[in-house]
Amino acid sequence: MYLLILFVICNAFHHKGSLQTNTTLNLALNFTDQAPSIIIKFFLPIARQNQQIVGCFVSFENLTLYTFELDQLQLKVNSNIDYDVHSIQSNSDTQLVQYPYYSMIYLLCQSDQNIIIDYELTYLEDYLNPFCINNCKGYNDTRNGNSSYCLNNYCECSLDKLGEFCQLDSSYLINSNWVRVNLDSYQWKYFYYQIRNTNIELQSNLDQSDQNISKNSFINKVYSLTLRQHPWISIPNRKFSYFLTNCSSLSDTLQDLISEETTETILYIGLYNNNSIQVKFNLSVVTTSSDDDDEVQRNKLILIIVGSVVGVLLLLSFFLSIFNNQRMNQNAQHEENIEQNLEIQQIAFKSPSGIRQFYQGFTKQFIKDYFDPINVQEVMKSYPGLSQFEDCVICLETLKNGISLEMKLCSVTPCFHIFHFQCLSSWLQKQRNCPFCRNEFNRIQIQNIYPWVELNKEKRKSESEQESQYLQRLKHNQNTDLSQDIQLNDSQQDFVHGKNRPTVEG
Repeated sequence: MYLLILFVICNAFHHKGSLQTNTTLNLALNFTDQAPSIIIKFFLPIARQNQQIVGCFVSFENLTLYTFELDQLQLKVNSNIDYDVHSIQSNSDTQLVQYPYYSMIYLLCQSDQNIIIDYELTYLEDYLNPFCINNCKGYNDTRNGNSSYCLNNYCECSLDKLGEFCQLDSSYLINSNWVRVNLDSYQWKYFYYQIRNTNIELQSNLDQSDQNISKNSFINKVYSLTLRQHPWISIPNRKFSYFLTNCSSLSDTLQDLISEETTETILYIGLYNNNSIQVKFNLSVVTTSSDDDDEVQRNKLILIIVGSVVGVLLLLSFFLSIFNNQRMNQNAQHEENIEQNLEIQQIAFKSPSGIRQFYQGFTKQFIKDYFDPINVQEVMKSYPGLSQFEDCVICLETLKNGISLEMKLCSVTPCFHIFHFQCLSSWLQKQRNCPFCRNEFNRIQIQNIYPWVELNKEKRKSESEQESQYLQRLKHNQNTDLSQDIQLNDSQQDFVHGKNRPTVEG
């Protein structure tokens, strides 16, 4: 018992030896019921190099009188004689048989020549599951990296494995991608391919003029096809094979393999070298229908368009967020500047004794009615002389190049000084004077002279409302630096000289 555990832990074989082909070898086993099953591996690399096919068999019956048709072997069903049918068909270098424990078993390897075959025998602590040989791990120990597994009493092989217990390797073929193939004598190699349509070809660069290859070798390279199976019943084999040419169409064969009930899309391709010497060539699977290529191109175009649209939208949202943040920051800064300047202006107006004078301003409705907002460009178009006022003296921001809508609206005082409407409105709510020249405003005077700015071409003309030289110069963009006393009319002179100013009681 301890010896069995030691061999299981160390993954070691218990017994090895050799046998002569076409001669039955009887083995006496001595672990009784402590080993429910055994595995026997046959190693054929030397034998297979000169043989088209070799088959090894295991039974508790004497095999001396048996002769097998190796080309006609099928999967065994409830047979006392066990063998590795897919390894035999694939002419593999290794064959593996898992068999129940018997005190005496018989081994036989059949071949056309008498040669020596090496074998290894390992005792197992698991009972035999005839549907999951070696736990579906191929020729390797169950703890090795094969990702295949036993599922519902059959082997679920990974894509790169095929065979009854996933013992054969295969390589992935990419559409229109060339691979180098080296086939030893009487050797099979397997590939798998994702089917998208049945209009495909096997293309190769086989050369009939190669001096190292016999005249008939060109037709002795064959291929065989099968779809993926669960479990594997048949693999690509010589019985269902076709001659390999430089351009072999697979369409007809695929049509025979694919039925209406079949949903499998993995195709396995087997290549066989039926020669006694090695051959080398390049191989590729090519889709002959343009539908697949067109679909690929359409998918690429769709991805490019979708990616471009998403990229543009992300870019626009990024710039819009930056613009909105800048606008919010500018508005906040603008309001902060207004408040700071108003506070500065109020502090500047202190009485000689140091007591601040507080002035009662106009109501919002009064300011809206008589200091109504006007577009800066329209005002400067009607009064070009006002263009000399480039900045609002309240917020110190530009008048001419305002960014936001609030900064594009202005208001003109009766003394013809221009400010942002929002700035002037905040100012006049606290005190009744011009932020620029400090002329005080009287509600009655403002009502009497309103409107003092006319943007229409046709203005009211009356004897009591004559345009002053100052307004004429503003309209004609002339110098307005002369003495203000000679430019203002009588009503505006009142603001300059302090007439009718409201008195502030301390």
